[in-house]
Amino acid sequence: MEKTSGIPYGIPHSALISTILGMMVLSFPLGAYVVFYSDVGQSITFQVPASHIALFGAESYGILPPFIELGDLFVVLWTVYVIFFTIALLGPDRNILVSLKERVLGVTHTTNYMIHALSWFAILVLASTVIDLLQGYVGLSITPPDIGNDLVQFYLITASPITEELLYRVVLVGVPLFAIYTHKISAGFIARSLWHPARHLHIDDTKKAMYVVVIVGVVFGMSHVVFDDSWGVAKLAQAIVSGIILGYVYYRYGFVCALLIHWATNYFIYSYGHFVAHVGDWGITEAFEQPFFGTIQIIIAAAGALTIIIMIVQRTNIISRYR
Repeated sequence: MEKTSGIPYGIPHSALISTILGMMVLSFPLGAYVVFYSDVGQSITFQVPASHIALFGAESYGILPPFIELGDLFVVLWTVYVIFFTIALLGPDRNILVSLKERVLGVTHTTNYMIHALSWFAILVLASTVIDLLQGYVGLSITPPDIGNDLVQFYLITASPITEELLYRVVLVGVPLFAIYTHKISAGFIARSLWHPARHLHIDDTKKAMYVVVIVGVVFGMSHVVFDDSWGVAKLAQAIVSGIILGYVYYRYGFVCALLIHWATNYFIYSYGHFVAHVGDWGITEAFEQPFFGTIQIIIAAAGALTIIIMIVQRTNIISRYR
């Protein structure tokens, strides 16, 4: 294995992302507990027909037959995320354990979906934290949309990574990238290219790819503030940055990584939020104000800062090597 000479942070970085990974694994049973055993939904439980979600602004759910319950849909989503989580742990070239070992040893290239997802999730959280702090200085605070029921909100934010990543990444980023850079056409190649654009397309000139990523990122950000039931305008900058990061990760590292990052910002964070709210008998906003979440934010932001430092060092080493 080839070692790098300028990455002295492999051990602390591996420790931080391993901690985040452990918390993510724990979020799966915590989220299930919130849905099936807590009272966060009050009169709305997992046994209500899923079509009732339409009463909270998601009209498309109104077409579902009455025998499909909210809990049924949650189990489907939960299972899908477990599958993608497992895929990320095992591939595409190395599993998570081998990749972590390589990072500790300072190996140049680590090709594991989960490592990339954890690292870029940490960068996204760091960027969001900085934006939130800067906006706080000028009196802008991010206010989430009022769904009207915490259980329905938790379900909707659990579902949104799948629908939004398919639309904003696969359709709006992946399809244009395929049209620009494809060198052959077949059903299998189209599927592989949309699954992981940079791995299968010949993207020599990255400028066009980044134009697509940035434009779609702006559209993604705007979509969070232009609708009546959307976030407040203070969410715009954070959502645009998140959209650009997710678009870049999708193009560079594939759909699995982008989906898991989006899942982490939604399900992972809110599973802990609603669980803490249930245990402490707090509202979700009050739960997020507890010191526990400040600690989590520090851990993730520290991992993001360290990831950026490692990227800069790697880039510097590459440039100096070819001079």
